Amino acid sequence: MKRSHKQSFFLLFLFLILFSCNSQNSNNSHYSYKSIDNGPFKVKTYTLKNGLEIFLVPKKDKPRIETRIIVRAGSNQDPTHARGLAHYLEHLLFNGTDKIGAFNFEKERPLLTKIENLFEKHRKTDNLEKKKEIYAKIDSLSFEASKYSRQSEYSDLMIEMGIGFLNAFTRTDITGYMNSIPSNQLEKWLTLEAERFKNPVFRGFHTELETVYEEMNVRTQNGYILALNKLKENTFNNKHYQAILGTAESLKNPSLLETKKFYDTYYVPNNMAIILSGDFDIENVIQLIETHFGKMAYKTLPSEKKPATPLLTSNKKATIYTPEKESISMYYVLEPSNSANAHIAEFVEMLFLNGNVGVVDIGDVNAKTNWFNTSYQHYYKNFSTHFLEGEPVDGISLTELENIVLKDIDRLKTGEFPEWMLKATANDLNKRFLSMVDSNSGIVSIITEAFARGIAIEDVFAKQQKFHNITKQDIIQFTNKYYNHYSIVYKRQGENDFQKLEKPKITAISSENSTKNSAFGKKIKSIDVSPIEPKLVDFNSDLEQITLKNGTIVNVVKNENNDLFNFRLVFDNHISNELKMSSKYIKQVGTSNYSSEELKTELYKIGADFNLVSNKDNTTLFINGISKNLERTLDLVLESLVNLKEDKKTLNSLIKSELDKIENQKNNRSQLMTRALNLVNYGPEYASKISLTKSDLDKLEAKEILQQVSRLFNRKQEIYFYGSKSSKELFEIFNKKFNNDIVSVNNKSVVTKIKNQNNTNNVYLIDYKSKQIDICFTGQLNTFNKNKHGMYILFENYFDQVINEQIRETKGLAYNAYNTIEYPKYYYSNYYHYTSVGTQTDKFEETLSINKNLIENLPIEESTFKTVKKRLETLWGSGRITKNGILYHYERAKNRGLGYDYRAHYIKGISDVTLEDFQKFYEESIKKHNYNLILIGDLNEIDRSKLSEYGKNIELSKETLFGED
Repeated sequence: MKRSHKQSFFLLFLFLILFSCNSQNSNNSHYSYKSIDNGPFKVKTYTLKNGLEIFLVPKKDKPRIETRIIVRAGSNQDPTHARGLAHYLEHLLFNGTDKIGAFNFEKERPLLTKIENLFEKHRKTDNLEKKKEIYAKIDSLSFEASKYSRQSEYSDLMIEMGIGFLNAFTRTDITGYMNSIPSNQLEKWLTLEAERFKNPVFRGFHTELETVYEEMNVRTQNGYILALNKLKENTFNNKHYQAILGTAESLKNPSLLETKKFYDTYYVPNNMAIILSGDFDIENVIQLIETHFGKMAYKTLPSEKKPATPLLTSNKKATIYTPEKESISMYYVLEPSNSANAHIAEFVEMLFLNGNVGVVDIGDVNAKTNWFNTSYQHYYKNFSTHFLEGEPVDGISLTELENIVLKDIDRLKTGEFPEWMLKATANDLNKRFLSMVDSNSGIVSIITEAFARGIAIEDVFAKQQKFHNITKQDIIQFTNKYYNHYSIVYKRQGENDFQKLEKPKITAISSENSTKNSAFGKKIKSIDVSPIEPKLVDFNSDLEQITLKNGTIVNVVKNENNDLFNFRLVFDNHISNELKMSSKYIKQVGTSNYSSEELKTELYKIGADFNLVSNKDNTTLFINGISKNLERTLDLVLESLVNLKEDKKTLNSLIKSELDKIENQKNNRSQLMTRALNLVNYGPEYASKISLTKSDLDKLEAKEILQQVSRLFNRKQEIYFYGSKSSKELFEIFNKKFNNDIVSVNNKSVVTKIKNQNNTNNVYLIDYKSKQIDICFTGQLNTFNKNKHGMYILFENYFDQVINEQIRETKGLAYNAYNTIEYPKYYYSNYYHYTSVGTQTDKFEETLSINKNLIENLPIEESTFKTVKKRLETLWGSGRITKNGILYHYERAKNRGLGYDYRAHYIKGISDVTLEDFQKFYEESIKKHNYNLILIGDLNEIDRSKLSEYGKNIELSKETLFGED
């Protein structure tokens, strides 16, 4: 179908109309900040006298603020003899200062100085026995020093403020510190953050290093990360752009002295930025930042030698081995991301592969079935790269797959793609950008990238229009310049030889200050804050309901921000193997009127996509697009579903791909854990219904898939729509499109059939060759209870605090200790509690013992209880469910048998919960339940005689996990 000129430029028109204002300076302000108004969000920028850059985006839709503090320094600034330094510095900046977490710094300081000197001595010593002796002294002194401090105070103060998340990241050229805070906590947050960066104290260094060791162990088990690190090493054969965590050798020989030098050099205001998006007053926030951060001293940055852009002059190849499925990873090196043609590089990446009709997506049939792919850009300070990853199927070799990729690259270089793809790709990039800026987190991410790459915000906005000016000749010239040589890593199946870092003996840090606050902590807590009143969703006024002629209910929330829509059609249905396969089948076969490629093309042209997802609860049709194209979008999607062709050849190809996928999953730790949890929690009958087995695949018939998909539209269904169209328009459109007679079928989710699998405590063992053991305790708890739901949330947050303190912070036994409550989707569903830790085999027994003891004898301490309760009070008070979230929240409430915002049962009542109430809840709702234990790792490294105390030992084969026995 030929598309009109007006249609092609719809999103560009949207940008031009809405965001045509020029950047300007504010004239009515005490502060002469710069206003940037030529984009979908308005940015105010201001620079303090010391060089600190401030980016502010005021948005009043919820009383929260997304924050970033960014430093322009990362792993690329690591000294060559101290790799990984930028990353473990990021970890150390959570451990306090001479005021935060300090109870007697005068006594702590000389001990820390001795520890620093011992680390230097340790680093310069080659004798292994002497190294152990020195480390033992470090451990002893660290325990003594911990008596005068509390390194978790910073995190606890943040948690009590109601922080949505507390995290950080290290990249090649930047380090970032991330928070989501209630708007009434802004002054507290700035006071705390300014102190955090004023005079940090690197206490708890040896336990933090253990955490980094475990992070490295996690990454050396991940084939993607191994391939990426090898790709960097292979491509950039110099000291720059190497693995962010450093090497095993550098981590075994760390330097506190070098860490301090790094901090003093790069953590200076003229190398930093504060980025805020959310509910605040501009004048007030600039004044607060100036008050708290204006005292940081400007420092001249070192004249860093700019590494030459490593444009490749020949192909570079390397090979690694992992237990996972074979794949290839490739790099093409491009020009800097702040160059004049950077938008073309971004455009080429999307044109190459977008999951719909990119050059790869519409390549020849063999390429499509063999090239399971990933494509995106990696940005560095002085250049960028196009990263590609693919897994072969159908027995082709990695070299053959490589040639398929090169053939698709040649299509770009010769312009062998239709002209319409240029406008469609530009529209797609605009659409993705609009989706991203619809949230505060998306906005701060965009500004972070701009600051990191040295790109003006005006240019970020202007780029959205520049996409529409790109011609086919631009693509041909760009790809012929940069896509001639590449670096490639072949990931083959086999054992890797990465070094496991030996566990040193560590004494748990002193806990005598664990319930105390420093003088600074007390000062932070004393800052008066006006509470934010919670706001519940009113389902009568915050969403509108329409009933179609066939009885289908349509739930509508108006999109006031842009012209994008989200549509969900939820069908009641039973589980079937045919529906599980249908989502893949409908994307590969056509109809009597269109081929599959034509359907994808027409949808992509109008900025739409869809997916049919069938899981244990229901089948849902997801559609995203542009509101003005809603009718055309629905026509194409319904054509794809209702008029499906019977195509046995395509089904057989999909079955073969699924069989390959199953074989690949058998060598994937996370997939093994998922299968084990399904089997252990729900039993074999239910577990077999979640995922397709070889036996299921052998029985599939194309004709039955068609019938099952077609019958969906006669089942009870409900629509959830978030978009800009009025209810009247939607009533007319949906009545035309969804007019099938509904057949009443009384189906509940199969979850109702699940029996309690936790009658006894069992230990399930899965053999997997790895440097780590995955430990997972899982317990089935009670069914949904509206009056206790808030207590489960309180318990999840409390347990999370305790398990991370005892396993990660105190002893460095793991990179992360995961703890979660799986909340019931339906009123008849159960709560499930999971704890999960990955640790080295030599730390396994200690970690396992701590984990089990926390479940059975959780220490209920008043200070931790108050901290967690205060966090939830503040978090819930400032939380707002808005936009499309209202529809999801309504659906959850309905499924739980409630016609109102169920948070009413606990948001306002949390302040009345006592320590005794919490203790009683733990005893009755958690402790009395049985927990099963799942262990995945090298069983030859485990002393299985010590596992009997945890329950009956049952070894699970991969055949059992995948329903093949």
